[in-house]
Amino acid sequence: MSFNLKICEYAAYAMYHAHKQATLDEVAHVVRRYLGKDLVVPNGVGYTLFGKKVGIPDAWKKKHKIIAYLGPEQCKNGHIILPKWKRLMDEGEKKHPDLGFVFVAHTNDYKQLESDLCFANIFHPMLYDHNNLFQKVNHIPNNSAFHACLLDEENTIMFVGLPIKDPKIWEECKNVMIFNNLMIESQKSSKIISTKIRNVKNKKTSK
Repeated sequence: MSFNLKICEYAAYAMYHAHKQATLDEVAHVVRRYLGKDLVVPNGVGYTLFGKKVGIPDAWKKKHKIIAYLGPEQCKNGHIILPKWKRLMDEGEKKHPDLGFVFVAHTNDYKQLESDLCFANIFHPMLYDHNNLFQKVNHIPNNSAFHACLLDEENTIMFVGLPIKDPKIWEECKNVMIFNNLMIESQKSSKIISTKIRNVKNKKTSK
């Protein structure tokens, strides 16, 4: 399903409503730059699970994905940040089974990161971005409030905001998912109705 105007308008409203601590100019810039665009995973960035290379995680097969960028500062405070992510992931995966999580990490100490992941009971494959290519290619904003985004089934950016930073950001992120699901169901219903109408017309024509 393409990122249509209705979803774009709703997502933009949700972002303005969620980011109360950011300036209007900051939010406007992120809305213009990211909504409806594709997130890029650059070549040379591989998936790792506790130091071992693994394949593409199942999270990418989900209808919705939250992609979080963990820079040096976030990784340095991983013992504080990662347990917050664990609580949110547990809630998200329980209430929204079509939601997956992917982390991209750029740090000078991946061993410490792995220790913090183990402490937080997070056993998800993570993108180790040694050269910080993900940040450079996607132009991740300096404001950490925008260091995560919600993707749809086609990996189009639907919402930008760090859900562990503010409960309101997480609430609006979930609202965008719900709205997207409603739009998908509406389109399916419209197609079914259109097909039935065409079948009726064809039957009348053939008589």
